[in-house]
Amino acid sequence: MIDAQTYLGVIYDKGRGTKQDDMEAIRWYQKAAERGYGQAQYNLGVFIFMAGELKSTKNGEKWFERARDSGFAKGSEALKELF
Repeated sequence: MIDAQTYLGVIYDKGRGTKQDDMEAIRWYQKAAERGYGQAQYNLGVFIFMAGELKSTKNGEKWFERARDSGFAKGSEALKELF
């Protein structure tokens, strides 16, 4: 189920097979991220860190830290590259 929630985030994030929708992407990423899924935490961090009007460096960093703490290596890599 967590994988499916993350994948729905990707679908809305990238507009694959549907209209791209930032708020839906965040909603689905966050559902999986709050359940401790490292990939979703990382994806949410990237999305928030980079997303135009929703951009939040501090909030993005928080999700990278959570991804790292969940054992998702890309979370650590993002923190090293960006901070």
